[in-house]
Parts: sequence; structure tokens; C-alpha cells
Amino acid sequence: MERMTRENPGLAEGHYRCPINSGQEISIKNFHNNSCIFGTVVDLLGRYEDTGLTPREIMELKLLRGKK
Repeated sequence: MERMTRENPGLAEGHYRCPINSGQEISIKNFHNNSCIFGTVVDLLGRYEDTGLTPREIMELKLLRGKK
């Protein structure tokens, strides 16, 4: 999997950013009177959320499969 995010140096663990120059599509549009972000990064986040798993649960599964 290619990462789209980078850890933020100097901040507590678990804080990330997504550089705009990472080649990923992103746009901000008004949708039903709300400003919303659309694009590749949001699509990937949505797919992770659709699993219903927390980051901790994903890491536990990864360890069970023998991957770091």
C-alpha cells in the first residue's frame, strides 16, 4: 500500500498530514450547505472506516498475520 499521509514531526504520535503535492486528487466543495473534502485521500479513509475496525484492531490483525 502506498502511503498518502506523513507523520507530523514534533507532535504526539498519531498526528498526520497529507501533502498536497503527493500527487493525490483533493477538492473542497460545498455540498448541502457544508464545506466538504473530496478526493483520493477521503475515499481511502472511507474504505478504512467501512471495515468497522479501529486502528488498534487493524494492528492486532496485522500482528496475528505476522506482519509489522
